Amino acid sequence: MQIEHLYYFLDVVRTLSISQSAKDLYISPQGLSQAIKSLEKEYNIELFDRTKHGFILTGDGEKFAVCTKEFLKCYEDFKEKSHNISPISGGKINDTFSIYTTALFSVSGIILDMVNIFSKNLINSKYLILEQLPFEVIKSLKNQNVSSIGLVNIPSYALEELTFPEELTYEYLLEIGMVANVSPNSVYAKKKFFTKQELVALPLCCFKEPLLEDCIRSMLEEYGEPNIVTRSSNIRLAQGIALSNDIVSLSVNLTRNLISSNKITIPIHDTLKLSIIVLYHNSQKENSEIKTLVSLIKSYLLENFQDFTIKEKPNSVKI
Repeated sequence: MQIEHLYYFLDVVRTLSISQSAKDLYISPQGLSQAIKSLEKEYNIELFDRTKHGFILTGDGEKFAVCTKEFLKCYEDFKEKSHNISPISGGKINDTFSIYTTALFSVSGIILDMVNIFSKNLINSKYLILEQLPFEVIKSLKNQNVSSIGLVNIPSYALEELTFPEELTYEYLLEIGMVANVSPNSVYAKKKFFTKQELVALPLCCFKEPLLEDCIRSMLEEYGEPNIVTRSSNIRLAQGIALSNDIVSLSVNLTRNLISSNKITIPIHDTLKLSIIVLYHNSQKENSEIKTLVSLIKSYLLENFQDFTIKEKPNSVKI
């Protein structure tokens, strides 16, 4: 069971609409449907009746919703209490910056690089890294008006419907794309690019992360269900298995530090794009340290990813 699937389920209970909940959660309708089906399969129950007029919660679904709310309440209480435990080395909580981010920045090594830079520029500060899904980051920052900042990646299919709470300030930074990775010895090593139709017919591998898998499904859905044969919570292991077995590994084009000498990155024609966004609570607008963090993030991205450009806020994004 994945915790985020329970949050997804409760949101569908709220809206009784896959399309509306998908917009609110910044994922694709296909990914949300898959999450609900995985819960039904895992617990061998039918949570919703599917009708032409929408979803109707079943009797078992109502009971499951009650249990889910109780479980998530305990889970959130645990997180809150554990975060209030004194930081390591006796640091004070108000000396600690909370950095809410997504798995993309952790597995790519980017967040580690950034924290090293932050530590050199804000010497007396400590950093607490919290890895969440994008909608969880937004929710956390809305309710967190102390020294905290978020760095998220939003896929293009969710960007048009993206609505940030009025309590938050955000800046749209980069647009990046999905890419394919193969072994230098692969039969595909000399390809100029992959088409999405080609990828649907091939065995694929990816890092085991809900948003990434959702991006892959959304990108390829026009041509069918992707054949993901290998998933791993360890990205080095996932790519290592893929490259040694001539399986195509799909990732976001920010994983520059991962066994780059042993792989060839191949573009995907008309690939799915993701936007990188930094955000923080409005109450922190005049916080000089938050301003420094945002400036350092921009400088780091410009220096290390010169193929991408800093973007202005797109007109389609609503706040």
